[in-house]
Amino acid sequence: MNSWQQTTWGEHCILRYGKALRDYRDGNGAARVFGTNGPVGWTTESLAHGPRPVIGRKGAYRGVHLANGPFWVIDTAYWLEPRTSLDPVWSYYNLLTVDINGMDSGSAIPSLSRDQFVQLPLELPSIEEQRRIAGVLGALDDLIDTNRQLASRLEDQASCLFASYRFDAEPDSTTMAFGDLVDVNPKIPKPTGDAPYVDMSALPTDSSRISQVSIRPATGGARFQNGDALLARITPCLENGKVAFVDVLEDGEVAVGSTEFLVLRGRPRVGPHWPYLFTRSPRFRDYAIQNMNGSSGRQRCSASAIVEYQVAPPHQDDLAQFKAAAEPLFAAIGALGKEIADLTRARGELLPLLMSGRVRVREGVA
Repeated sequence: MNSWQQTTWGEHCILRYGKALRDYRDGNGAARVFGTNGPVGWTTESLAHGPRPVIGRKGAYRGVHLANGPFWVIDTAYWLEPRTSLDPVWSYYNLLTVDINGMDSGSAIPSLSRDQFVQLPLELPSIEEQRRIAGVLGALDDLIDTNRQLASRLEDQASCLFASYRFDAEPDSTTMAFGDLVDVNPKIPKPTGDAPYVDMSALPTDSSRISQVSIRPATGGARFQNGDALLARITPCLENGKVAFVDVLEDGEVAVGSTEFLVLRGRPRVGPHWPYLFTRSPRFRDYAIQNMNGSSGRQRCSASAIVEYQVAPPHQDDLAQFKAAAEPLFAAIGALGKEIADLTRARGELLPLLMSGRVRVREGVA
């Protein structure tokens, strides 16, 4: 048994309400704006200065995030103001082990009340041990963040490379269909038994890497393999830029995913990376969004619309040069992605052990 104090969150912190704010989504100030699910924009003013945990207040999914530097919290979330007995970064990591979404005030909109939160039990180590624990977990997160930044720079290079060839420039009188270069929803045999599954939430909006793969029985949905690109076809996911390049599977392995994915597979002439970067180009995205159909709130872009998209016929020499330059960039992005996944897994396994006291951090380690 450890000697940690048995107490409640309310004894060691204050949960402060966020405040309504306008025009933060397109803001360019220095203060990060947080809502119930995390960062949502920027503003010039701040409510507080981090590090401070931000806790979702309203909605079916209410996340826990760490605000660093100046920040603002809108009225769908709280921020935690610790007393001297509580380290804010340790508090953030501890709250990741709490089922915030399982707490509901009973109102029509799922929400977390302050009364519920302050009564939550808390096993509290000394402030010194809190800081050591936060230091270990923070070091892992710093490595993850560094790798993400490196991957982002490499992807920027790949995007600039693609743009330099003007593959998606407005065509003149000579055009060809996108479907003559890329197979949309290629025929892939259905896997038997359990299979890797990718949900819509796992598709990024600002990178190529799928964030999470689960295992479940292979039922309906999109089917895809390494080297394919996934394009979200439904509102608002398409407008938000949810696209991914698949490189998280075993060779030859078939995964399943959301029925709202379009699967794009480059033919040998263009190679695997060309379709993914094409989906990030402004002209293609504008076309896909303009060709959405259906009822309000459930509009979709069809596979046939993507197949019929008109492009200028690319020169074979340009395609060969592009493929040769893009391949090492995406290989490096994939290697960084695997390292990020390993570090994230290690942090996830270590987190409950450190927060329960089953693993202790010696003095001088962090």
